[in-house]
Amino acid sequence: QQLLRRTIEALRFFSFVPSLGDAAKLLEKTRFYDFVTTVQGKLIASGLLRGLAYDKLPLPSLCPSFCGDIEVGLEELSSAQNAQGKQRLNIVESAVGKIFKAVQNTEWVYLEKLLPECCSALEKLGYGKKALDLTLHVAQIYRNDTTVRSKCYQTAIGLLDRGISAEVALSSSDDVEWHQTVYTHLLQTNPQSLLDIKTDSILDWLSEHQGDLLATWLARHEMHAQAAIAYRNRALVEHLNINERVNYYTRALIQAKAAVTPNSDSAGKREQDTELDLHQIQDEFDLLKLQKEVCDALQDQGELDIRYKIVNCSTLYNDYAYKYGLWEQCLAILQSVAMNDPEELKCLYRNIITDQPWNILKSRLEKLGKRFLSTGQFPYEFLVKELEDLAMTAAENETWNPWVVETMLSSGVSCMELLDTYWGIFDLCTSDRAKIVVATALLYIVKRANIGDEARGIQERLERLSVIVGGLHGDGVTQNEREDIKNNISTLLLQLE
Repeated sequence: QQLLRRTIEALRFFSFVPSLGDAAKLLEKTRFYDFVTTVQGKLIASGLLRGLAYDKLPLPSLCPSFCGDIEVGLEELSSAQNAQGKQRLNIVESAVGKIFKAVQNTEWVYLEKLLPECCSALEKLGYGKKALDLTLHVAQIYRNDTTVRSKCYQTAIGLLDRGISAEVALSSSDDVEWHQTVYTHLLQTNPQSLLDIKTDSILDWLSEHQGDLLATWLARHEMHAQAAIAYRNRALVEHLNINERVNYYTRALIQAKAAVTPNSDSAGKREQDTELDLHQIQDEFDLLKLQKEVCDALQDQGELDIRYKIVNCSTLYNDYAYKYGLWEQCLAILQSVAMNDPEELKCLYRNIITDQPWNILKSRLEKLGKRFLSTGQFPYEFLVKELEDLAMTAAENETWNPWVVETMLSSGVSCMELLDTYWGIFDLCTSDRAKIVVATALLYIVKRANIGDEARGIQERLERLSVIVGGLHGDGVTQNEREDIKNNISTLLLQLE
């Protein structure tokens, strides 16, 4: 019966062929048998009739086998262009309903040509979303056919390029493969748009494909602990330069601090599932910053290999900082591991002091004091003695210069700490000349100090100093020097009463 019906409709079809003009030539190589019994015959017939004769012939009623519900739907969509408002909507809804139902039982060889036509017609009418739904519906029907499904997705991606938003495209189907197709397309065309997507599958996909976008996505959505770990992992990737690593660690630290902030709305729930060690990230970041400091100092040395790898603390100290005389960086590395070995510090500062002009040395020591005094890598007692010895040797019989005291004060050493240091030096002096110089320094410091509760102890020391200075007669000490110091002591004692 079906064969007979199609044969009758084919005869009707050929009765229309003369009205098709040049299009009739398309049938010359098609046998009547093939025309009636094959899918290709149906494609030829429906294509010719829909493309050339819709406006002239009532095809659905005359040739239903060659012009099924998909073709009927297309004809309705064509007529909808002349309708307005609710009438247009009703026509479109009717056509879409027919097409959706028909594709369920239509072979792909037929759909492959009709699906783009349906999508194009819907788009022209302003129903791109319905075109997308239709395409994804067909993809679901052929979910076990990878090739067909892929072609459907490519058609759908074309709709995405022509105005369908990523949010709408993703919400139109729960199929993970479709979502991944959209992600891949966005990665190629507009990567930043991926940051606004909140689907269930986006996180796994980003984890496999895009380290940078993954970390940024986590940060954008306030998953701070996971973002910190992601940025840290990016910093450890091979072949990055030191600046890139520092940048990643900076972001990692920001996210780690946000994750452990009590006021963070997301901190508590995120940390339950994520192991985060803020102190570890901070320590690694501090060491990396030191490595960058060493790298920057070694630019003129040609030591570029350290810019593309991460080294441990010992290697950084011994093979780079100490080897190339980067004494301040050596101190910083010791600071990072809380190491205050007195002999090592003395060695480093002797290297710093050696052959430095006084004005440059003063400025450099002030900088080092401000950086390292609070953590113990600025041994001011040693520096005071070392510098005063050098100053005395250089000045010989000239008057004492307060530059050492002023340098220490500018470095952050307090007057009371300096007083204790100079008293200790005074007690160790073996020559009268040296005692006179140190006594002058002590008086200078007392005048600069805010004595406060220490007044009684200072008075006793000044009284003792006056007695000792009065008995200094050797090494070229003059009467005027002794009297000048004693008079200054008397004035200070009166002020302290």
